[in-house]
Amino acid sequence: MHTPQNATLTPATANAPPPAARFLSPVTSARYCGMSRRTMDYLKAEGKLPFVKVGKRILFDRADLDRFMLSRRVDCVAEAVAIDNVVRGARHNG
Repeated sequence: MHTPQNATLTPATANAPPPAARFLSPVTSARYCGMSRRTMDYLKAEGKLPFVKVGKRILFDRADLDRFMLSRRVDCVAEAVAIDNVVRGARHNG
């Protein structure tokens, strides 16, 4: 590839957005997960969501948030079969 002598080359990352922060505040974590701050506080208090404490600041690791959300994933097909079984059972028992 031929580059003109007066052209300036910049790294590919020069115009890239800054990397996403690994540790998020409770408000940002709640937005990231699509839940309320109150729910985040509840999950933290119940020990269901790990967090990092730096001084008085509470932070959540993005990887922990991802794992938490994926652990609550519902398989739509399995859920539909379970609902269908409940409905069929109600018809036969009713």
